[in-house]
Amino acid sequence: MTSEIEEDKEEILRERMKAVANEYLEKGDLYGWFDAVYRETEDDSEQIPWVDMEPNRYFIEWNETAKLEGNGRSALVVGCGLGDEAKFLDEIGFDVTAFDVSEKAIEIAKKLHADTGIKFVTADLFDPPKEWSRA
Repeated sequence: MTSEIEEDKEEILRERMKAVANEYLEKGDLYGWFDAVYRETEDDSEQIPWVDMEPNRYFIEWNETAKLEGNGRSALVVGCGLGDEAKFLDEIGFDVTAFDVSEKAIEIAKKLHADTGIKFVTADLFDPPKEWSRA
């Protein structure tokens, strides 16, 4: 019974997120809906269908084989959301910069991971900050 309730809840959340995305896409705003979703949830990560507060399991599995050790090397996390993979990389010794197009996601990530050295930045992959360019 509980799993049916959870599945129904997840479906309702997914449908709501689709509606928000469509609203922004109809206006020609390809990315605005991400920020709207994070803002609408009022910092309740359980209201965001793609958030589970854990690093991606495939990333973890890959690292079990690769055996990465940061040793102070730099890592850049693209589309970091609430920072799960960034935190993982920080924990294994990387100097991490993580970015997302959603200002609200970055705001939440900074709060969640305030005790780390992760640099969280609001940025667009297709229009990165000028200081990131080596040109």
